[in-house]
Amino acid sequence: MTMTTVRHPKWLYFVFSISIAERFAPLFAQLWLALGASKREPSSPVKQAIGLLLLSVGYLVIAIGMQGGAGCEGELCLSPIVLSMVNQENCKS
Repeated sequence: MTMTTVRHPKWLYFVFSISIAERFAPLFAQLWLALGASKREPSSPVKQAIGLLLLSVGYLVIAIGMQGGAGCEGELCLSPIVLSMVNQENCKS
């Protein structure tokens, strides 16, 4: 009995990141607009802190997923961040 490695096409990672952005970007846009209309919009540093908090939740999902052997949810959380960092580094050189 042999084990085979499943390899995902590179375009699949792009699709994952786009699907996550499509789901959550409109929600956050509506949130900021609603808070801005009611004069309760947080400052940029607070928005960044919220982003870091959500990022830490993503890493927590990765850690929990790796204990159970299933890292797909964590990979979906991490993939857009890693792709963004790789693109930024590639643009610098």
